[in-house]
Amino acid sequence: MQDMGTDTFTFELGEPQAEYDIRTDQNGEELGKVYRIAVTQHYKTRFGNFDIVQPCYVTQEDEKWRVLWIYKDKE
Repeated sequence: MQDMGTDTFTFELGEPQAEYDIRTDQNGEELGKVYRIAVTQHYKTRFGNFDIVQPCYVTQEDEKWRVLWIYKDKE
């Protein structure tokens, strides 16, 4: 981001949406309740203002919250 003339951003979180069919991999075990939350990062740069919106996934495991990296293999 330093190339864009900024090194800070603000963000906002959307409402959590519960999902139940998330697996560690295609044949893996289900993770139970997982929440999808839209995260919007707001940047003010020398080229103008812009937002990056990305869905993030979290689940609770042994009383700790874990961020999940969700990706799909190319078909």
